[in-house]
Order: sequence, then structure tokens, then C-alpha cells
Amino acid sequence: MIEKPTCSGNGVVFSDDCAQLLTRHDVAEWFRVSIHTIDNLCKFRGLPFLKFGGNVRFLYSDVADWLRSQARLATEINDL
Repeated sequence: MIEKPTCSGNGVVFSDDCAQLLTRHDVAEWFRVSIHTIDNLCKFRGLPFLKFGGNVRFLYSDVADWLRSQARLATEINDL
């Protein structure tokens, strides 16, 4: 099971019953990669994001679902 990342941004605590928006920095910390890698995952690998004006945000549930789908895809490729 994927755990929710700890967000370092503004320190806002989200309850489990509401949607959590993450920044590029939050997702990069969660994945332990650079922000540039997150940008590439959005551009070339379909990592879902939302854009509000010039601000990019990620819905936690969408990112978690995407991550699960990538893990399944890797497993299927390895089974070939």
C-alpha cells in the first residue's frame, strides 16, 4: 500500500476524507527524484496533473493510481 507523502510546503494537514493537492516539490520528495524528473513523467509518461494558471498541482489519489498502474505495467513486462 502506498502511504501519503509528508508535505513540507505550507504544513497544512489534510483529513483522510478530503482531496489532497500536492506540489511538484511534494511529488518529487515522495518519489525521491528531481523536479525535472517529475516534469518529464508528466510530459512523457502520463503522470496526471492539474494546472491552475501557472501553478501545477497533483491530486494525491490520481498520482497513487498512476503509480500503481506503472508497477503493474513493469510486472507485466517482466512476465514476457
